[in-house]
Amino acid sequence: AQDRAHEGVVEVHFVRLQDALRRAENGAVGLQGGVPGEPAEAVLEDGVVVRQRAGDDHDEVGFQAALGGARTTTTVDMSRTYLNWAKENLRINNFTDRRKYLFEQADCLKWISECTSQFDLIFVDPPTFSNSKRMDTTFDVERDHVQLLSSLKELLRPGGSIIFSNNRKNFRFDYDKIGELGFTVRDLSAETLSKDYVKAKALHNCWLLTL
Repeated sequence: AQDRAHEGVVEVHFVRLQDALRRAENGAVGLQGGVPGEPAEAVLEDGVVVRQRAGDDHDEVGFQAALGGARTTTTVDMSRTYLNWAKENLRINNFTDRRKYLFEQADCLKWISECTSQFDLIFVDPPTFSNSKRMDTTFDVERDHVQLLSSLKELLRPGGSIIFSNNRKNFRFDYDKIGELGFTVRDLSAETLSKDYVKAKALHNCWLLTL
């Protein structure tokens, strides 16, 4: 039901989220990662959301971690606009402590290489391909996912987990090389696919990697 107190805001499972419909491209709203408003389960103490473009529904991920009880969340994105959307979703749901909910505008690959913090849970949803002028190099998710996950491993605490998601059609996950990094891997693609996007299942890929 529409929340009349906040224009452009909807109530979903009693949780306020900005209406993604008003900013979706081509009238489509990407909900491949699951249903908004369902609290994240088993969220650990400190989490980070790493996206080269956090847009559409995925600016909600840090919010879901906060809702699930994460002690701190850090959201990293190149886009100030998307970061502002993520901040607003937290604000209108009364998550306002700036010491607990952190936002970094940065080239994600550079941020990962320079980060000295460690986390219990990392959600990373890179683009299929990026050659942004704000990056020092190009990025191809199939070509570069092993190096990306290897770099993120350095930011994990012992026993920590990475949720790795992407939308590349016919994506080939390198189980052998990821296994050599010491991860236990579980494919979450089917169980994280929204029922509204069953026909687009070839474009939804998601794995849980645990040390």
